[in-house]
Amino acid sequence: MNKEYENMAESGQPIVRSLTIVAGIVAVIIIVFLVQLTLETNREITSLRDELRESRDLPVASLAHDPFAPLDKNCTWCHSDRRFLSFHGSPDAIDDVVHRMAEKTHAEFTDAELRQIHGSMELLKCVKCHDHHTVELFAAYPKAKQEEIFDNMWRKPESGLTKEDGSKISSALHAIQGF
Repeated sequence: MNKEYENMAESGQPIVRSLTIVAGIVAVIIIVFLVQLTLETNREITSLRDELRESRDLPVASLAHDPFAPLDKNCTWCHSDRRFLSFHGSPDAIDDVVHRMAEKTHAEFTDAELRQIHGSMELLKCVKCHDHHTVELFAAYPKAKQEEIFDNMWRKPESGLTKEDGSKISSALHAIQGF
């Protein structure tokens, strides 16, 4: 039996050994490549998670609208900006002003424009403490971020806001942005 093994070793065994070694080397190269690929994919996923986490707090630029554009478009051709900046009326007072202006013969407003004008006037509560750009940025934030910010604002006594003003301001932003 030993002679059979010796004959096999002399005839084909070195080729089999060589092929086994080559196949082992190729398998190790493939494994190293797959491990590197997996590690790189994991790094990219981690990076994307971090970017998504950070982007939750950023304004949504595609939704950014000028919150006072309805006033600029429909009202400032007769009234100065100062007239609006001094207005911090109740919802009923805002309704009265908007409807009284809509009844004027020179003012032909659609229902959507009336909602937008009403919304802009509601947002005038914000310019008591914030500039136009800050209100515009606030309008571009996702709803959850707006609620978080507003929750901090209404708690400040100097704001003059109530907890209920948050939903009114949110509704005003939706009316202005058209959804």
